[in-house]
Amino acid sequence: MDRFPYSISVVIGVYNDEDVLHLLEERLVASLEALTADWEVILVDDGSADRSHEILMEMARRESRFQVITFARNFGQANSLSAGLQLARKDLVVLMDSDLQDRPEDIRTLIEAMIGNNVHMAVSQWKTRKDSKVKTAMSRLFQWTTNRVSSVKIVPGMGVFRVIRQEAVHELRRIPEHTGTSLGLLHWMGFDHVLVELDRDPRAAGASGYTFRKMVTLAMDRIFSYSDLPINFSITMGMVLSILSILSGIYYALQRIIGVTTLPGWTSLITILLFLFGLNFLILGLFGQYISRIYNETRGRPKYIVDYMRSRFEPPKITEPKPMRDEQ
Repeated sequence: MDRFPYSISVVIGVYNDEDVLHLLEERLVASLEALTADWEVILVDDGSADRSHEILMEMARRESRFQVITFARNFGQANSLSAGLQLARKDLVVLMDSDLQDRPEDIRTLIEAMIGNNVHMAVSQWKTRKDSKVKTAMSRLFQWTTNRVSSVKIVPGMGVFRVIRQEAVHELRRIPEHTGTSLGLLHWMGFDHVLVELDRDPRAAGASGYTFRKMVTLAMDRIFSYSDLPINFSITMGMVLSILSILSGIYYALQRIIGVTTLPGWTSLITILLFLFGLNFLILGLFGQYISRIYNETRGRPKYIVDYMRSRFEPPKITEPKPMRDEQ
């Protein structure tokens, strides 16, 4: 097959994948060599607790086009992709998982779809997937919830695996936001894309680190970063309860005027109080989520910390500031 006239960067987040990395290297190199003469692979070690870091460094020593970034601790897949995207400078940027469920051989299919449709991004949509029923159900629930609450719509079966033009990645790097994920921001930006149906292989080895807690965290990030619905819900409920309380007051006032007496009922009183207190705490919690994200943005902490002592990626050069001249 003919090579493409484009250079390619591949960004991969790695977390406890020691059993699959050698096979990933073999298949990646073979696939990329068939696609272009100018390529690079950026591997982000997200604080792995197994031998993944050692194997990644071996891969980088064997192949100079493999770049390794090592996080000081586990910061999550979204931040792994973000770190890789900061370094990816080739014409086309590929995002994929390290467990070989995303097949390196399908990179050509994605590029051809992107070029053929003249769009900024080609995204995988899984025709078949070999995940467990529990994980598949969790994924569908996550997509159903976020699509109805968030302004960022994700088509069912859409995966991380994708090819993006450098122009879109460049615009993504210009966004200073910390709480939004790279994938969410890519869709929020509105660049045109095409979905490409692919088969998703089972994991080549090991177990998924994508836990239920991480899925909930990702869902909350997407909801509170791209939606005002929780705030609107709070306002609506406040208005509804205010109207109900006014109508209730009018009803009991009319009863008293016409001389109707009712027996005091602790059950109804306690039920109403519990409902109102519960709703109050819910609304406070929703506002707290937004305040927490505002706080995280303003305090300026980085999304991840790179351990340069253990990375093949060189730290940025720091120039000493020029001394200020004494004012006369």
